[in-house]
Amino acid sequence: MNRLLFPTLACFAVSCLPSVANAAIVAGGSIVANVNAPTGGGSASNGVRAVANSAMIKFVGDINLTSSDDGSSLNNSLVIVGDVTLDPGEAFTLAYDYNVNLAGGGTVSLTTTAITTFDGVTETLSNTEMITDPGLYNFTFSELALTATTAGTGTWEGRFEFDWINAPANSSLNIVIPNNSIDFAITAVPEPTGLAAMCAASLLMATRRRRRAI
Repeated sequence: MNRLLFPTLACFAVSCLPSVANAAIVAGGSIVANVNAPTGGGSASNGVRAVANSAMIKFVGDINLTSSDDGSSLNNSLVIVGDVTLDPGEAFTLAYDYNVNLAGGGTVSLTTTAITTFDGVTETLSNTEMITDPGLYNFTFSELALTATTAGTGTWEGRFEFDWINAPANSSLNIVIPNNSIDFAITAVPEPTGLAAMCAASLLMATRRRRRAI
């Protein structure tokens, strides 16, 4: 009986118990938000701020730019840096949902990047959105940047970079990052459903064998 019972119970103990979430900590978090006026003339206002809790730091706010001369350009970055503590099975996640309104013209590229260093491993996750025509746009994205296999503390950096190139005179660029924002967060990675079901079936079989043996 022992030979049949122990392997199936081992599968249950390792793989079928629910994972513990929200044990991670995002610490630190300074923001660099120096948005300059476009070259060639114009104006800029930056209302972006950093909002944090124990498992997330995000960008929230608006950026407004105008050009006064033909061919104006702009290159700027918003940066957050800090420390992170992860438990096994937890992942650092990059997600964003923001709006952009381009009036006049020019080409706009917006790049969001998460750089994590944990347990000696550095991983960079980056995604770029492009705008080539005037209009109102919404961009969304979500992906795991790094999953921990052991508990420990690492560092991370979140970046939001935007370029506005060859903007005609009297053009405007408005970037709205709402409360659902640009997020750098901790997420518990769910276990594969198939494996959990298989382990549950194995546990049921082991229970039945045990009842028969008794």
